[in-house]
Amino acid sequence: MVSFDAVASVRPQRLAEVQAEADAVILWARTTLLGPEGPLDEGGAWDHERIVTEEGDGWHSLALTLTGDAAFARLFEQAFPAQG
Repeated sequence: MVSFDAVASVRPQRLAEVQAEADAVILWARTTLLGPEGPLDEGGAWDHERIVTEEGDGWHSLALTLTGDAAFARLFEQAFPAQG
């Protein structure tokens, strides 16, 4: 199993933009990957978890985790090459 994690902390006015980016990645996975979405230990080929929290100082955090097998990892790395 492989997992990819992304975390962003933004002010409220940018939260919709960050949520749209997460939505785009999830949509890519739903339309590109072979196999069903769902927990891997229950037969899913890939899965995701998104958590949005509001911090006490006015910031919002979004955490997105995608999990899958080696084939998933190859497709993900092709679609979203590492930058840095």
